[in-house]
Amino acid sequence: MKKVFTVCTISIETPEPAMDGFFCTRTVGWYSSKKDAEDCVLNNCGDIYEDGCYQYATIEEVHEGLYPFVEHSWWFKWDKKKGGYQPIDKPEAYCHMSNFSIG
Repeated sequence: MKKVFTVCTISIETPEPAMDGFFCTRTVGWYSSKKDAEDCVLNNCGDIYEDGCYQYATIEEVHEGLYPFVEHSWWFKWDKKKGGYQPIDKPEAYCHMSNFSIG
């Protein structure tokens, strides 16, 4: 089965992710390999951070088809000191959520 790796940016209006906080997502692209998707996030390609609008980014491995499911996901958070996204564990508030990018 074919799959893609989606890149989704996430804006959260609370200091830490919480279900009671406002958040919005934006799917900014997709790639045929995890490496290319990861390069996009780690290099902030096309300013996906959008000058501070999107504190988080996720890559979701999604299979083709109707109502696709996410097989794996990788999370990143913007690090102001390092000036880029850094890998993190999936925030606990979202551990039972998926399909941020498609589906």
